[in-house]
Amino acid sequence: MKMNKLYLLLMLTLTCFLAFGSSVAFADVSDGTTGTKNSSVISIPINAGDRPYFEKVWDSLGTDGSYMQLDFTSMSDNQNTDTRMLTYDKNKGILEYHDDNFRSATAKSRKKALGLFIENLQSSRVSKSTQDDIYQHLTMANDEISRMMVPLMMDKTSADLYTAGKWVNPFIPTIRVIIGVAVFIITFFLIATSILDLLFIGMPMARERMVKKDGQKISWVTHDAESVVREVESSISSVGGYKNPYWLYLRRRVFTYIILALCLLYLIAGELGGLISWLLKLMSGVI
Repeated sequence: MKMNKLYLLLMLTLTCFLAFGSSVAFADVSDGTTGTKNSSVISIPINAGDRPYFEKVWDSLGTDGSYMQLDFTSMSDNQNTDTRMLTYDKNKGILEYHDDNFRSATAKSRKKALGLFIENLQSSRVSKSTQDDIYQHLTMANDEISRMMVPLMMDKTSADLYTAGKWVNPFIPTIRVIIGVAVFIITFFLIATSILDLLFIGMPMARERMVKKDGQKISWVTHDAESVVREVESSISSVGGYKNPYWLYLRRRVFTYIILALCLLYLIAGELGGLISWLLKLMSGVI
């Protein structure tokens, strides 16, 4: 008898728990509560100080957010006549995200609507904290938005070369003087090293003076000159016969002379901007 009473008490307790759980579950779906992940409509309050700026953002998204309309997939059973991803109540200052519309939409229309909203919001005067709050609500509402958010934001980030040029422009006169001095130094260094190389290659007496006591050449003599001397000396005893050292040296250095001459020509003639423009067009074509 006691076991039966205990059993009945246990069953009654379980029944109460199940009934309470069911009522909570149904209440969560039917009461229209916003701000939760399970709700189909997420309400995002806009800070009072940012509402005038956000209204400008909303006005840039078409007539009452018409640019936020989504295209539903053919497999969707969504019967909503309002297909917008976002709606905004100017009187209450509340932005509403419609998750059911977003889930029913095609990937292309999702990206277009969300990208357009992010682009206009980022370029507005809405505070960073309010923007972060909007992004947080959207990403918490749908994991797909969280995955789309980063590449969309990165797509809107690009180098502002015009503004960078305006910042650099006051320093152009100083840069021109520095470049002029660099041209003189580079030209002098090239001539000096070439003369030393030719002396090192063609005059054994000069070569002996250019070699240190430890057998190492002086630092101003290039590696090309040293390799030419080794190759010529080894060719004397070989079957191939003697090789012209100056011809070998020219073959090794001609590419360096051409590249350096082109660089100096662009610097002296002031055509560096044209070269940069050509490189940018080349890179844009490759990309």
